[in-house]
Amino acid sequence: MYEKRIQEVNEEGRIIMCDVLKNIHGKSADDILEMCGADDEIPVSLNRIMNFLKISAIPYDFSEMDGIKEQVEKKGEILGAVVIKGDNAGIFYRASDSNNRQRFTIAHELAHCCLDNVDFKEGHLQFRMENDKDSAEIQANTFAGALLVPESKLREFIKRIPDITLVMLADIFKVSESVMQRRLEVLDINL
Repeated sequence: MYEKRIQEVNEEGRIIMCDVLKNIHGKSADDILEMCGADDEIPVSLNRIMNFLKISAIPYDFSEMDGIKEQVEKKGEILGAVVIKGDNAGIFYRASDSNNRQRFTIAHELAHCCLDNVDFKEGHLQFRMENDKDSAEIQANTFAGALLVPESKLREFIKRIPDITLVMLADIFKVSESVMQRRLEVLDINL
């Protein structure tokens, strides 16, 4: 039986349909960490967060997708995607990527679910493309960095471990060196 759903609209007129996303829409990375009880774990447990939020994280081979050749030629390979179906949300990430890259992609896609920069509605598909540098992507990257490298924990490790290096921090937080470098820049921290 088909049942037409009433769509909810936020203050900016954006449609928010998925019940899972209604609970996290507008939340910061710190809000998500606290809500999921993951604010004290390093490295941050994305499994705990995704399970708590009831969002599936699924490895996928994007090379098998049809009809996206033009997008791939323009913006690079697909790294991740958010798919909304009814009251369910799924984050797909490139199965062939390193563990750190997969973690960042999942956090990046989760950011899109929290931020106000995408309209999520039934059947919506949002890709993370390799060379996409628009403001929504930059915001999602910043959110992902904040989720995976919480400021308080970062500062704690820097204070606690003399002569800590970028490489050491990246390893502790299970992120790439470039993600750690960007996080330090955003927080104006010099090692």
